[in-house]
Amino acid sequence: DVNTPVTNGWPGDLHAFSKKAETMDAALKNLIQQIDSGVVALEVDSDVLPAELQHEPPRELPDWLRHHKRVRRPRRIGWFLVSVFVVAVVCGARPWAGGLSQVGFWSAAVLGLLGLFGVLGVGELKFVRLGSVATGLIARLELVPAQAYNGETIAWQHQVMVQLKSTNGDIVTWEFQGLPIGSADRDRVRTSLRVADPVSVLWMPGRFEKTARLYAFLNFNHDRFLVRDENAPSRFWSNVLAAVAIVAMFTALGGNLYFLSHCVPVGFSVPLVTTIGVVSGLVLGGGLMWGLIRYYRRQDELAAARNREAAVTGGVIESGSSHLLLANSVMGWGFRLMIAAGSVLICGLSVVMWLFGANLLLDRSVPADVEIAVLGVRETKGENRTFDVTFARVDQPGVEYSRSFAPRDMPGLLLQPGAKALVSWSPGALGWPWIADIRPTP
Repeated sequence: DVNTPVTNGWPGDLHAFSKKAETMDAALKNLIQQIDSGVVALEVDSDVLPAELQHEPPRELPDWLRHHKRVRRPRRIGWFLVSVFVVAVVCGARPWAGGLSQVGFWSAAVLGLLGLFGVLGVGELKFVRLGSVATGLIARLELVPAQAYNGETIAWQHQVMVQLKSTNGDIVTWEFQGLPIGSADRDRVRTSLRVADPVSVLWMPGRFEKTARLYAFLNFNHDRFLVRDENAPSRFWSNVLAAVAIVAMFTALGGNLYFLSHCVPVGFSVPLVTTIGVVSGLVLGGGLMWGLIRYYRRQDELAAARNREAAVTGGVIESGSSHLLLANSVMGWGFRLMIAAGSVLICGLSVVMWLFGANLLLDRSVPADVEIAVLGVRETKGENRTFDVTFARVDQPGVEYSRSFAPRDMPGLLLQPGAKALVSWSPGALGWPWIADIRPTP
């Protein structure tokens, strides 16, 4: 069982303390205070420590670490942010001035302060140079969701429980989180850490609770402890399909907006269009919902297979679901209901809008000049202000038609009940008539 605490030869009757989330019991808090004050120490196995941590602080940083790209980059960004503040002051930004000058100064000051921390090296190198060191054993190793967007987990991070033995015979079990990976690399990047592996822990003297870090999780160690699986199947075609799907989605949404603004007919059968929208929404929206659930279930099935292998090899156990759609909870069912309703609505409206577009764009008939009589004009106020004009053909007085206009598209003539006008009338390729313009009668 990978969740069983690892002793690796340590006496089984030792009293073990553990940190759960952000809470600690009184006994553990007292032990941490003794560690910070130097009364109790955590044991160190020199054979486990990397070369850069072998000596007592302050330690000399090796050249590979001092010039590591993940170390240089924060310093360069820090210098850039400090230079932003200097340039803002040279250009006249002052804290006592009003308007944009004051806003610019304090904005640049915040950036400069962040850059100053990077320049002064207040970061991971400080732990290597000055940090206290202990060694322990990995008791549990998991990959947990770290960041989600619209219900989908887009980033994961490793969560490790490490057992540290103190000189008074107690074992401290401490939780560390780090080594993030993106969702795209979930099945391609694995950590080289294993349950029962010896690891090093660093913390600033006197501040174990606030600053304790797993050495493997420091930023410059990511390339050493994250291994890319070269035998994993290529994601080329899946990326191509994803790009095509994104382009198709934005094309459909853009077409919906265009057809809604320019291609809505003046007359159509409301029951027929409603039926088309509902049926197409249920078919396409339901198919989209099924495809999404099937995709995320497949991802979780692959994760379960990796977990079975990890349980044998002592590797990382993946927890959590790929998407909230699969969660069997009130929130999960609510999210499924929301996504299903949105899929049906968007797919149904898209089909109707594209039929409106086909009705207009495929119409090859010659428009006819038809005289109409305005029956009413109603203004809709709000964010989307429109004018709804109801009218009838003079030669068909019993049939009403309507057309909505944005304020910028309103015809340049007085529209009021009883007014007459001419329109360019087309029957439509699907039998839904549409008009191109409204103009005064001769």
